[in-house]
Amino acid sequence: MFRRSIPLLSSASKTMKYYAVKNGRQTGIFYNWPDCARQVKGYSHCQYRLFKNKADAISYLNDSSENSDQNQEYYSDESEDYYSDDNEEYDSDDNGGYYSDDSDSDYDQTPVVEVYTDGASKNNQGARYGASSAGYGVFYGPNDSRNFSGRVSGEQTNNRGELQAINHALYNAVQDVRRGLVNHYRIITDSQYAIDCITKWVFKWQRNGWMSNSGRPVLNRDLIESCRNHLATIQSHNGSVEFCKIRGHSGIYGNEMADQLAVEGCYR
Repeated sequence: MFRRSIPLLSSASKTMKYYAVKNGRQTGIFYNWPDCARQVKGYSHCQYRLFKNKADAISYLNDSSENSDQNQEYYSDESEDYYSDDNEEYDSDDNGGYYSDDSDSDYDQTPVVEVYTDGASKNNQGARYGASSAGYGVFYGPNDSRNFSGRVSGEQTNNRGELQAINHALYNAVQDVRRGLVNHYRIITDSQYAIDCITKWVFKWQRNGWMSNSGRPVLNRDLIESCRNHLATIQSHNGSVEFCKIRGHSGIYGNEMADQLAVEGCYR
């Protein structure tokens, strides 16, 4: 099963913990105490609690009646801009169905390959003159041979870079599942746009002949279709992919490294 999730969680964890921060520097669900502590320590009137399952953590965050609840323990996804400055179209399709997020299943304790992806673009103001450049980065870990930095194909936009980075990671995942190496993957990105394209809006776009709500052709169709094809292949080999949304430029090491690779890709 493919899954849509929100931020980062550690593949080494045997027993999942969900730190729900209702009032802090950033709010949401976090998956370890150090990340939670960064949001609440020294923050006046912070509210946070530790839960054993994600459903209870989400319920706590959505419960406006709960008062200050201190000295507990995390989810980061405080409202971040959906789009970068690509001048790409925002299509707020709400149909098409996200993949389920079965947080309490055995999957959460299964070894997972985590990969960070990111896109970057430079000189967006010169896009109409062909002067912009975009890159993408894929980061598995320090000194990992799979880490990658590349120039974006086609239109030089940040959103396209985000999608191409994910597509690259999915391609690698396909090779792994075909060889029977690892079956479970977590793709960590700061692009809600990319996640929604791949796991939500695509279904309505397919029904509409790849036309957006405004009647224009959907941008980045080639990459979206490629991602969907990779996901289908992974599923056919009993693999699974979880998409995790994190906040960009918030000090998360893997995200910072993917961003660095993406920026380098702009100059390739």
